[in-house]
Amino acid sequence: MGAGLFEPGPFRGPSDVGHEVTGQSASRKGPRSSDGTRSSYLDTYTRFLWWIFGSSAGALSRIRIVSALREQPRNAFQLAEDLHLDYSTVRHHLRVMESNRLVEAAGPRYGKVYTLSQSLEDHWPQMEEIIERSKRK
Repeated sequence: MGAGLFEPGPFRGPSDVGHEVTGQSASRKGPRSSDGTRSSYLDTYTRFLWWIFGSSAGALSRIRIVSALREQPRNAFQLAEDLHLDYSTVRHHLRVMESNRLVEAAGPRYGKVYTLSQSLEDHWPQMEEIIERSKRK
């Protein structure tokens, strides 16, 4: 399946979010700060996190997966067992998140161990807000 609503294309940087993930113009910049500069990176990345973890199909499964990976690195089989999810569902979400640079994998094909990307770790406060709001739904 190509890049679409359920499988966004690879996330190559904040300028891609508007174009590939949300369908908005990639030239749209974030709001100007008090000093007149644009703060597009944080705003764009945060919007991306809200889209992939707060509103897309499979968002709750992705939240459960990244929360488990934050506790400790795991492979797809361990995640499926620990979270009581179907193995193919876990593999699907890992592929989507890896292609969007939210998780990183190391090791051989079937034994790949996944960890959170540094970018997602850096934006964990935003993830906590998304997780908290998803609990209220």
